[in-house]
Amino acid sequence: MIIQCSQCSAKFRFDDALMREEGVWVRCGLCRYEFFQGPPFASPVAPQADAPDAEQIHVGREADIPDAQPEEDVDREPLIKDDVEDMEDVVETPKKRFAPGRLRILAFALALLLVLAGAGFLAFPEFAQQAISEWSAYLPWIGKEPPPRPSIGDGIRIEAVKQRFVANMFAGNLRVVEGFAVNESGQSLGRLQVKATLVDAQNNWLGEKRAYAGNVLSDAELTALNEEEMNRRLAAAEGSTTPNSRIMAGGRIPFMIVWAAEPPGAAKTFVTVAAVERLPQ
Repeated sequence: MIIQCSQCSAKFRFDDALMREEGVWVRCGLCRYEFFQGPPFASPVAPQADAPDAEQIHVGREADIPDAQPEEDVDREPLIKDDVEDMEDVVETPKKRFAPGRLRILAFALALLLVLAGAGFLAFPEFAQQAISEWSAYLPWIGKEPPPRPSIGDGIRIEAVKQRFVANMFAGNLRVVEGFAVNESGQSLGRLQVKATLVDAQNNWLGEKRAYAGNVLSDAELTALNEEEMNRRLAAAEGSTTPNSRIMAGGRIPFMIVWAAEPPGAAKTFVTVAAVERLPQ
C-alpha cells in the first residue's frame, strides 16, 4: 500500500504486513513529521509509480534513520514506532476513544462501587452520618444533618435530692436516695424512671440502680421489708404513692432508690432520668 505524509505530502510504499488493525504511528523520512496511519480502508491512497519499494520501509531506532536530504536524493524511510519495544525518545500515543466494551466495563465498575458504598453505609451508620456531614459543605445537594433529638432527660428537672442510711433487719445498712422530678417539658409525661449511679472518689463507675417515680417507702417499710420486696414495690411503673401514669406539664413527682449491700468505696451519687414516655396531648 502507499502512504502519504500529512505534513509534506511525500509518499512511500508501505508493507501491508506491518499494518495493525488499529493503525500505526510513522515518521516521515523527509520532513521527520510523525503522523498516524490508519488501515487501508480508513485512508486509501492510489499507488504511485515513483514510490520507493517495500524494502525501503525501515523498522528500528530513531538513531538508525538518516537525516533528511534534498528531495531528489532522499531515502523516504518512515519509522514504524509501534513495532519497536525498546525505542528511545518515543512520542506519546494520542488518547484513543473508548470502545463500547470499555464503556460497559466502566459503567459496571461504577455501579459496583456505588453498591459497595451503600452496603458500607448500612453496616456502619455512624460513619455514614459523619461522611454526609463532611461532604455537605462541598456538595450543596446533600441535605444537612437533621438536628439531634432531645435527650431522655430534656425538660425534666431533678431537685431536692438527699441521701440517708437506714438499718434494715435483713440487709444491714441501706443507702436511700430520694428527691423530686419536675416536668418542665411543656407536655404530659408518663412512666418516669430515675437512675442513681455510684462512683468512687476518682469518679470510677461502681454500679447503678433504677426505680420508677411515684413509689416511696416509709421508714418502717425500709426497716422491715427484705430487699426483694423493696425492689418489687419501687418497680411499680404506674406509681404506688403518687400516680406516674400521667405527669402534667409543671407537675412534681417524688422518687426513691434504695441500695442494699452497695459496692465498697462509694463516694458520690449521681441521679439522672433513665426513661420517660411522652404522652399525646
